Amino acid sequence: MHVTLFGLILLPLCLLWFPRPERLLVLILVTGVFGAATPMVIGSLGLPPTAPPAAMFVLYVISQIGFGVQFEGARTVMRTLEPYLLAITYGLISALVMPRLFAHQLQVWPQKEGVIYGTVPLMPGPGNVTQSFYLMMTCSVLVAAALYLARREIDLVRLVRAYLWCGGLAIFFAGWQLVHKLSGLWFPYAFISNNPGFVLTNSETFGFVPRINGSFVEPSDLAHYLSGLVFASGWLVLRGFPSRLPRWTLVGGAFAMLISTSTTGIAMLVLGAGGCALIALLRQRTAVARRVVGVGVPLLAALVVAGGVVVTLKPSVGRSLDVVYSSTLAKQKSASFSDRTQKDLDALATVFPTLGFGTGWGSFRSSSLVPGLLAGLGVWGTALVAWFVLRVVKLLRRARRAGEAAAVNAHDLWAIEATRAACSGALLGALISAPEIVNLDFYVLLATLIAASVRVAVLGRTTVAVPAPIVSA
Repeated sequence: MHVTLFGLILLPLCLLWFPRPERLLVLILVTGVFGAATPMVIGSLGLPPTAPPAAMFVLYVISQIGFGVQFEGARTVMRTLEPYLLAITYGLISALVMPRLFAHQLQVWPQKEGVIYGTVPLMPGPGNVTQSFYLMMTCSVLVAAALYLARREIDLVRLVRAYLWCGGLAIFFAGWQLVHKLSGLWFPYAFISNNPGFVLTNSETFGFVPRINGSFVEPSDLAHYLSGLVFASGWLVLRGFPSRLPRWTLVGGAFAMLISTSTTGIAMLVLGAGGCALIALLRQRTAVARRVVGVGVPLLAALVVAGGVVVTLKPSVGRSLDVVYSSTLAKQKSASFSDRTQKDLDALATVFPTLGFGTGWGSFRSSSLVPGLLAGLGVWGTALVAWFVLRVVKLLRRARRAGEAAAVNAHDLWAIEATRAACSGALLGALISAPEIVNLDFYVLLATLIAASVRVAVLGRTTVAVPAPIVSA
């Protein structure tokens, strides 16, 4: 076991900011950008970079509860989280019971591929342990953050701005890596890609075009992170957020998703652009339509100019654009698409043999979210997750009605707008190409969404001098 250079910077900050829980939350958002880094190597595995600040934050909240601190809106927060807590409990029990109950009766895709690529017989394994650890970590962060952020004195828009700035950091590393691969400029791989538990894809290319993963393990991870950022930035711009920061992160995020050459990223851009056009068409409001045109045209122009600069600096890139375009359109015929589809089909095939109870959390690694939930949690655990989503939607509707009926803090309304767009983008990206969502920055955003909704719907706030969203949700 040893501490990396990344850990020598991160761990002292966690200790220094233990009395400042809001900074710990920001630190979770910052470390969420460094998906391929680790602060500490334990054996052949690396500790997730978000784990130290998350552990310190949860410890702080537990200490406050021990000292008798009462959290505002705690009853509504916990009621909203009830289905989620039941799903987590079911997942932990299933990880212990199901691999033993159905041992050697099913073939599963393991969390880590061995020497031989393919399915293996179901049995208890390290995947059940590691994924249960992630499950407990995400649960503790979501509950602790939702309780803490419902407090009266916390400005949630500061957390939203921090998230946008962290997105800018991810864009910066993606751009830096692109320049590095095109010109040979030094890139800090030893600092941000030091987790021995991952197989990095820094040398992948698409024809002559280098694939960009930035500070993440692979391009799809970068695209999944940027999905939430681009959705949040675009939605804030359309709603008239009083800052230019979302405009920059929208343009930069779209460019970074394109240079990643990830099919997920390209699909998310198409869905986002189509959603904006649909909103402008359905709303039929001049302000919204003006913003769609005012953002879409400059964004398209910026991407064209950026692409022209890259092609000018590296003429071979231009010859490879057709390769990228053709490969994206022919994705359904590719070996990787067939492989991912087969994993999802195999995951769905475990539902009936296990009587809907699943193979146990951590036993099966699918390609996308819903098959992964059905394979790991079964029908019953997945139903609990769906129930939780409905609870959150119900709380959002309640907050919308409260915001329309009374004067509330515009900061809380903006926090709801930003975090629901970010969570929707991340969730949509996971539905396309992620077996699960274990990124703690996502759960900080989800906790912010729940806390802001509780503050508006239940607690109420006085109005502050900040423009409110231009149209109702």
